[in-house]
Amino acid sequence: DNLLNEVIAPPDAPALTQCRADGSRTRWSRGELRERVARLAGALSAQGIGEGDRVVAVMRNDGQAVLVALAVTALGASLSTAAPDMGTEAIADRFAPLAPRLLIAHTVAQPFAAGAPLVRKIESLVQALPSLESLVLLDGAWTAAAPRQVHSLQALLDAGDASRFEWRAVGFNHPLFILFSSGTTGKPKCIV
Repeated sequence: DNLLNEVIAPPDAPALTQCRADGSRTRWSRGELRERVARLAGALSAQGIGEGDRVVAVMRNDGQAVLVALAVTALGASLSTAAPDMGTEAIADRFAPLAPRLLIAHTVAQPFAAGAPLVRKIESLVQALPSLESLVLLDGAWTAAAPRQVHSLQALLDAGDASRFEWRAVGFNHPLFILFSSGTTGKPKCIV
C-alpha cells in the first residue's frame, strides 16, 4: 500500500517497465500496477492465502515476478523465489523446509533456456513439496498430477476485485522474504 500509494505519485506516473530479451517492452503505470496487485492479492486471499503463509515461486525476473512479490507481501505472506534455470533438487532443498502452501511458477521455456524442460522441473518440484495446496501457472498449461487447486495467473487476475481488497499493515519484524545461502558448504540455509 505504501509503495503504490497515490499520494506519492499520480496513477498515470510510470511504475514498471519490463524489458525482454527480444527487445520488446511492457510498461505499467502506478495505477495499473496497484490495481493488478490488489486484484491478484484479493484472489489469493479468496483462495485462503494470508498472513503467516509461505509462498514459493519459480519465476523469471520479469513484470510478473514484481506483481507476484507485491501481491503476496500485500497479504502478509512470506515469499521465497528461485530462478527457473536452477536444478530441481537445489530448488527443493530450499523450499521443502518452508512447508509452502502455494507454488507460483513459469512453465514455458524461453528460446534461450537450456537443460531439462521447465514444466518437468515444476512437476518434480510439486511432488517434492507435500505441503502444497495450490499451484499458480504464470504461463502454459498443466496436465500432470497436482495439488488440490491449479490456477492460471490470468484467471486469478480476472477473478480478483481491486475495489474490495483491504491493504494490510504488518509489524516491522514481519518476515517479508525468505532468501537462501548458496548451499556450497552443505544444504542452503534460510535468511529471513
